[in-house]
Amino acid sequence: MRMTESGAEPDRTFRGPIVSPVACPGCGRLVDPLRAGHVAIFHDRFQYFCDWSCRQDYLTHDPEGHAPPKSMEPLRKPSARPAARGDAPKSSDGEERETILAKGRMEAQPEREDVEEAAEWATQGEPGASRSDLGTLLLLSATVSGVLSLALALVGTSATVLTVRVVVGVVGVALLTARAVLTRRDPADPHPAVVLVPTAVAAVVAIWARVARQPVAEDAAILTGLAVVAVGTTIQLVDHVRREASATLAHLLEALNAPARKVVPSGYAVVAAQSLRPGEEVVIDAGEMVPADATISAGEGTVLPWIDAVSASKKGPGDPLVAGAKVLTGRVRATVSWAGMDRAWLRTSADAHRAAHVVTPIARFGRVFVESGALAAAALAGLAAFVNNARPATVILTVVAAQLAVASAATAAMPALHVLRGVLEGLARGIAYQDGAAWDRAAQSTAMVFCARGTLLLGEPQVAEIVQLGQATPEHLLSLVAGAELAASGPIASAVLREARARKLRADSVRSPTVVPGLGVTAITSNGEPCAVGSRVLMLNQHVPIAAVENKLAELEAHGRTVLLVAVNSRLVGMVALQDGLRPGARASVQYLLDAGVEPVLLSGDARETCEAIARSLDIEHVRPEVLPADRANEIKRIAESGVIVAVVGRPTVDETALDAADVAVALDAAGSAMSGWTAKLAGDDVRDAARALVLARTSRGHARVAVMLGAAPGVAAALSIAFGLLPAPYAPLSMLVGAVLTYLHARATDMPERERRAG
Repeated sequence: MRMTESGAEPDRTFRGPIVSPVACPGCGRLVDPLRAGHVAIFHDRFQYFCDWSCRQDYLTHDPEGHAPPKSMEPLRKPSARPAARGDAPKSSDGEERETILAKGRMEAQPEREDVEEAAEWATQGEPGASRSDLGTLLLLSATVSGVLSLALALVGTSATVLTVRVVVGVVGVALLTARAVLTRRDPADPHPAVVLVPTAVAAVVAIWARVARQPVAEDAAILTGLAVVAVGTTIQLVDHVRREASATLAHLLEALNAPARKVVPSGYAVVAAQSLRPGEEVVIDAGEMVPADATISAGEGTVLPWIDAVSASKKGPGDPLVAGAKVLTGRVRATVSWAGMDRAWLRTSADAHRAAHVVTPIARFGRVFVESGALAAAALAGLAAFVNNARPATVILTVVAAQLAVASAATAAMPALHVLRGVLEGLARGIAYQDGAAWDRAAQSTAMVFCARGTLLLGEPQVAEIVQLGQATPEHLLSLVAGAELAASGPIASAVLREARARKLRADSVRSPTVVPGLGVTAITSNGEPCAVGSRVLMLNQHVPIAAVENKLAELEAHGRTVLLVAVNSRLVGMVALQDGLRPGARASVQYLLDAGVEPVLLSGDARETCEAIARSLDIEHVRPEVLPADRANEIKRIAESGVIVAVVGRPTVDETALDAADVAVALDAAGSAMSGWTAKLAGDDVRDAARALVLARTSRGHARVAVMLGAAPGVAAALSIAFGLLPAPYAPLSMLVGAVLTYLHARATDMPERERRAG
């Protein structure tokens, strides 16, 4: 120590090496790495703490070493204006984002390619992107031009007026062409050249005929004007009626275009949801949206299971999460199973290559009919006109008219709209179809099999009655059954053990228990006597006579109860009857199917009398009782052999064999899981939504078929009439307009009112 001459305090300034400070992982304060109070290594990285208490606080927050910032806010969606590199948003405790970056646990912005990809996806299906203001202006201007061209015919029939009409018609064609070039085409729409080429040809014929002073100029001018009006009006009707579906789709895309906290060795990094890949882990805090389909690996919380869901449910390790779900309370860590356009809520709605309204047979038929059928109609009409020795200009106008009559955009777009509506309505109820082919299979289903326990029934039976035979007391019977059921699993075993605990009974110390799947348990009692607990089939296998109790057994089963028979030393000593309640909505789900013409089937391992009692309460006529879990796949195949397309409702872990054997598999509470073979996955476990998965698809396909017929019938009739000379060529665009109006009115009439959607 060196004293100054005046005897002042010594100079304590430390003149050693200086390095850039880093943030303490425990408290967030800046720490000099060379003078940190404590240093530790986590995940092959040095962590510098103020002292030991900060290290303990860090590990308390996250034992695995992935501690979040001390004051962590829920992630916000990226704004419309990308933040500049120099911008530094404040964290909740006032720290600059640069300080958080210094901790090595947060990345401020997604990579450039992620931003571009997110911007590209955000424009798909969005009305403002697919039909821009410029496109709308061009469309309206073209329609006005067509109307003006027709209205000028009222002025007179002079050569000057005819010239003006032709010019105005040509302007309308040019505006329609400009709109087609400048706006993005919806993947469900036919190629615009199908209607633009014949309209342009009609305009060229009108120009040639006017210059050559041919009498066909009048018909060509009328055909051009009517074609512009019909094409413009048809497109406007299509855009208007699918505006709501496009807005819903845009809402989904916007909601799923959110940032995500991806787990990295140093903690986590904020990235765009589109950049996530299967197998990566994400962290979701309260108030944040799940960025990808994932399975919870750690943590638990209360979650709204899908976008715009109204009821929350508890989720824990092993439970799947669908992209768009929102964590209300708690904090979870999840492993990504599906990302990007593979996410359940985008796969069949927004992906142009797999969307149901683009790839399903009914949607493809509408486009093929418009694109190929129009050419066939044109060829037929041209051949007929040529055979009738018509002039070349007349033949060309006949060909153009026949093609315009069939080439209506509404014939292709309206069926696709009905399919999209069905898919979006399913998503609004937590129903996600695997792909377009899966949606079509669901629409063709004619029978739905319910694996009773956990679908129509609660799956939480209660002990309703204990019947003693001989000297055994109810307490002794329940203790014996509880001891045997300790070796088993499932709702029945849980119900027995729960009742024993409620009565404060100790389970009998049975030895050598053997579980017979679907039948019961055999064991040795604490007294050394062989015993059996289970169904009548198990009793018959163990050579236990039950004829003396058949009447009582039938009486219990007639009330819909599951009966456990108890035998000791090959002699029946009692029965335990369990009652399982119906799930909320079970009766409604059956009624949905009956109204849609789908046959409900009850499949269960319970006795016939029990199954029939349950079926009677639900108005189900087709019952398949006493089917063990191992035999359910074969039973499903036997049902399919009768000529029906079988759909099965079940739970992934319990009814997997039955689901795999079905033509259409509807899995409850499975949306977001890694399994990919099932037709439809539900984000919830409401059995009514399982029935709706079929009913919505069937109804939507039916509406799409009607739309095809309404749009095509007037055009086909007009094309045939023109081909055989029954109608003049200018009538063709009118048939297109009639078909468009019919499909528009049908689409408006079949749209579910908003009040019904809210009523659910």
